[in-house]
Amino acid sequence: MRALVALLAVAAVGFPAFAEPVARFPELTPPPTPTRSSAPTPPAEPPLPAPPAEPRRVTMPSGAEELADRGRRLEDAQRYTEAITAYSESIKLDSSRGETLLALGKLRMRLGEASEAELLFSTAARHANVAAEALTLRAHVRMAEGRTAEAARDLENAARLSPDDVARTDELSAMYAAHGAWPQALSLWRRAAAVSREADRDRQTKLKVRALTLLAADLDPVMAGGGPGYSWTRHAFAKIASR
Repeated sequence: MRALVALLAVAAVGFPAFAEPVARFPELTPPPTPTRSSAPTPPAEPPLPAPPAEPRRVTMPSGAEELADRGRRLEDAQRYTEAITAYSESIKLDSSRGETLLALGKLRMRLGEASEAELLFSTAARHANVAAEALTLRAHVRMAEGRTAEAARDLENAARLSPDDVARTDELSAMYAAHGAWPQALSLWRRAAAVSREADRDRQTKLKVRALTLLAADLDPVMAGGGPGYSWTRHAFAKIASR
């Protein structure tokens, strides 16, 4: 028994089975967490190319405009038949061109084609930008045919559309005066005086108002007045038509 105890004691001393190990395993450290500053910077995107410059737009004349210009050149060259064709084709392409309607109407009137000219002027009168001139030209056609009342009505409407046009007012006033319609001529010039903006024109207008006031005398509707529903313009037309 003693021998067994001694053997165990020797084994415990010679073979330290439960002794602390000398070598240690290295501790594993986690990899460093990348921060924003250490994160790789993505490559910069190349700048976008500049948009191409918009091509310069050049306004080209329309086919109707080119034909109207051709008509004017042919008319200047006294090639009237070809000019009429060019004007007519221009109107077919664009019927809203009041200037072309007037040009063709004037040419027709120049060639003695009064009916065609009147029709063209009537069509042009529907366009606001040339209505006053179209009505004046139609009045000339009707006056040449002895249709004075219709001509006076056209001139009255033209003067109403362009009250500051002294030439048009003077023409209508002369027609009234030629037929003794003094109050109507006076009314016309009074209206012109109200819208006059130029000093020289204003003096001329006021002078005519004074002269017509003397001629109209008691017939002046401003002084004598008129009954309810009485129209001095209609009275002037009736008086002109009766002569």
